[in-house]
This record gives sequence, C-alpha cells and structure tokens, in this order.
Amino acid sequence: MAIMVVLMAIAMVSFLQWGRGTAMRSAIIVVKSNLVSARQWAITHRVPTHFICGNTNGVMAQNGFFVVTTNNASSGVIGTINYLQSRVQFSTTNDICFMLDGSCTGTTSLVTIGLTGQALTNSITVYALTGRATSH
Repeated sequence: MAIMVVLMAIAMVSFLQWGRGTAMRSAIIVVKSNLVSARQWAITHRVPTHFICGNTNGVMAQNGFFVVTTNNASSGVIGTINYLQSRVQFSTTNDICFMLDGSCTGTTSLVTIGLTGQALTNSITVYALTGRATSH
C-alpha cells in the first residue's frame, strides 16, 4: 500500500509539470502564428501592420494579451483581442510593426513569455530584416 502511495505522488508531480509545459507550448504556438499572420497581412494588404502584446494588470488574473492591428482606420483591429492562458504572461510590452515588404521597423525583437510564479520562460525572435519569427 505504501508503495502505491509513493508511485501516485510521483505520478501527480509529473502530471502537474506536464500541464505547466503544455500552457507554455500552446502560448508560443499561438503567439508565433499570430506574428506570422500579422506579417502576411502587411504583405498581402500593402499596409503597415502592428503586433501589440502586453499583460492585463489584475483584470483577468494577470495573463497576457495580444492584438494585430493596422494604422488604417477602416480596418483597425484585425480579428479580436486575444488572451493567453491563465498565469501565462509576456515579460515586456512589445509593438512590432511589419512593413509592406514583410520586414520590421527597428531592430530584431524578442518576445518572451513566462509562467507567473515559475522560472519557466520561452522566447520568440522576430528578425527585423525579414520579419521571420522563430521560437527557441
């Protein structure tokens, strides 16, 4: 009986760690796909497109949000404001602007996502010259 309790305790800890990793992996996938979509929108619609991300401050349990938008008043926000899973946040607020050729203004950008209260982080690099987003 004691052996079963020990095995169950080990399994429960592993299961909880797996769940935290899943939230981070899905956040990286969603953010990266929206970065690619923002770049594609800029190229196909020939309008500068912004990917803006940040954190809600207490509104929705401190989770991150992001939105894709243009400077054009007629198109404005593309899609909806998106929120990351509970307790998943961006480390900084970013505004990445994709130009008509797919490049970004400024320098190479780093979008870092972390889990609140944990040392678990992951990053997406957006290269200024090409606008390409890669996760590591």
